[in-house]
Amino acid sequence: MKFIGKILDVKKQTLDTVTLRIKVPEDFDFVPGQFINAIAKVDGKNVARAYTISSAPHEKFIEITVKKQGLFSGYLHSLKKNDEIQIMGPLGLFKFEKTDKDIVFVIGGCGIGAAISMLRFLAANKMKNKAYLFYSCRTFDDAAFKDELDSYEKKGMLKQIITLTRSQKEGCEIGRINDVLLKKHLKDIPSKVFYLCGPVIMVQDIVNMLEKLGVSKDRIKIERW
Repeated sequence: MKFIGKILDVKKQTLDTVTLRIKVPEDFDFVPGQFINAIAKVDGKNVARAYTISSAPHEKFIEITVKKQGLFSGYLHSLKKNDEIQIMGPLGLFKFEKTDKDIVFVIGGCGIGAAISMLRFLAANKMKNKAYLFYSCRTFDDAAFKDELDSYEKKGMLKQIITLTRSQKEGCEIGRINDVLLKKHLKDIPSKVFYLCGPVIMVQDIVNMLEKLGVSKDRIKIERW
């Protein structure tokens, strides 16, 4: 589906990350984990970029969370309420699948959008799964959706483990996500379902790690860029 979406709201997540709320047609539907292409003319060229949907399907809009790191993302950061942008989607095979197993999100950077969409879906449908979030950020200030993640943790539906690669903060782990970190916070690792979303090298390293820990391939869902 291709349509023109109106910007309903712009919310600042971190110093260089915003969430755009976009109006969609009534028949727009997606599965948590999927993405859209945002399309616009930037610097005289038609450009399309993929962004994971961070809202949940029951909401009457979509949200995308954008880190400012280039011309196109800079353009998206310049958009204001009532501006319009062309959208194509939903796209992608990275989709949440209902299960009675514990769910583990292993996330790098802006991959958090996929986890947020799935967590909102779990909460809206009052699903009983226990969820774990391993969230790798450069610094604590780069952690998006922190208030929302805290609210899920207070409700007992989520345990969040934030690990920082370029700084330190009390209550956070240090360094990249590895097998030692997973073993520290998870019991019976092979019994869980894993959703990985992040840079290509990070995701492939974690896939290899999980397979060595005895997790079957059908329990590892991946999205990478």
